[in-house]
Amino acid sequence: MSLRTRIGLALVGIAAILLAPAIYGLLNLRELERISRELQTRNATAILALGRLTTAVEEVDNAQRIYLAFGGQPAEVRAPSATAVGVARRKGDEALAQLGTAGFDVEIEETVRGWERIGGLLGEQQARVERGDLAAADQLTESELAPALADFSRSLEDLAARIDRHGERRAARATAIAAEAVRTTVVAMLVALLAAVLVGGLLARNLLRPLAALTGATRRVARGDFQVDLAPTSVR
Repeated sequence: MSLRTRIGLALVGIAAILLAPAIYGLLNLRELERISRELQTRNATAILALGRLTTAVEEVDNAQRIYLAFGGQPAEVRAPSATAVGVARRKGDEALAQLGTAGFDVEIEETVRGWERIGGLLGEQQARVERGDLAAADQLTESELAPALADFSRSLEDLAARIDRHGERRAARATAIAAEAVRTTVVAMLVALLAAVLVGGLLARNLLRPLAALTGATRRVARGDFQVDLAPTSVR
């Protein structure tokens, strides 16, 4: 292998050694960026969905009270409030689905069960009203539906706390990645610099050896010794 080829390979090796830590650091930065975007998107989705869910609970509560108040009226009079109850329930369903799509399936399990219970109670209330059994409908509302709605409203604070803890775990993960990336990158840079110094030393040795031989031969010729082996060094 010619000297020129060895020099070229050595330079490529040094560049690769120094580039490796930079590539590693870049990959970790991309992972941190991904987590950051995910946190921003999930938090925004969660805040919006929780707001919609809170509004849906309030609308369900108001609409079912109006529906119950019109329980003794003709069906066409009760219909608007019955429709309002259904619309509010669908809003709650959509808000919970939005939270599930955003990745909070585990956090909303208890909330989903509570919302389904409310839906069942609303259906039973309506069935009793439609049968004309207003006393039973009132009794169901006071003993079960109203407490369920109140409990559900309070549970939304716990849901918000669970979502916050989820975000904190992801943020902690990002912090751990950043710390590990810094440590690993620093170690990798030190190792890379050491390797670059070693490779550079070998390269300098290969360069200086023929130069030293040539210098020695030149001195011998200057002293009158013309029996010097001046075999040319291949530098193609």
